Amino acid sequence: MRPSREVLRKGTDAALPTVRLARRVRRLEEGVRENALLAVPLEEHVARIEQSLVPLLEAAPRAEAQRRRRG
Repeated sequence: MRPSREVLRKGTDAALPTVRLARRVRRLEEGVRENALLAVPLEEHVARIEQSLVPLLEAAPRAEAQRRRRG
């Protein structure tokens, strides 16, 4: 398959669709690996935040009940 004259004139990539698809797949696979590497620290960070909020969430109903009794 020869590239068209217009493609040659513009100097654009004349790669076959299969080559472009292979490049795209490779980039997506790299992104998946990067996301997997980030997921573990992110999960740990979210777990720490959740644990720090538990005492506040447990105390909220008690504080509301005290306000109702006073007010």
